[in-house]
Amino acid sequence: MTARKPVIAAIALAATAATLLTGAARASAEPATVGHTPGSAAGNPQIDCRGWLRPHPHIVTDAKPIYQLAGGSWTGEVHVTLWRGLTSTGPHYWATLTGKTRPGDAVWMDVNVKNGGGWHQCGPFGVGSHDQTISSPMGHDLHFHAFRACGRHNNDSGCTSDYYPGISRR
Repeated sequence: MTARKPVIAAIALAATAATLLTGAARASAEPATVGHTPGSAAGNPQIDCRGWLRPHPHIVTDAKPIYQLAGGSWTGEVHVTLWRGLTSTGPHYWATLTGKTRPGDAVWMDVNVKNGGGWHQCGPFGVGSHDQTISSPMGHDLHFHAFRACGRHNNDSGCTSDYYPGISRR
């Protein structure tokens, strides 16, 4: 096990704790369903996001969940969440997979590239051990028109609703 895995789990837990402590609004379950990935980036090109920043409490403030997918066959097991947080360069977005995860599960973030670039997939990032929390790197809204968090659990995949900064009501 690498040292990164506990750090990623700590980041997600810290972001969740910070959100709860500040009384920020909780993410709501969205109408997207597990097993059906509307407009998924499946088949679309992957974007090289390995050099993007990872969410970390020292660089991200005001972390808030935007959308969460937790229903269907995943009920009571895992949650895929799209997060928004602020860094010194502005708003950033990332996806997390939390709960009763197991090897084979994964999380990724779909991003819609500005100026007609279409949907691209950042990830997937696989779970290496049971109950591991994992996140995608963060995308900046200067480069992308929209974001959605996606995950795979028990061989079912699903995505949150699309989030359009400045347009969506969250």
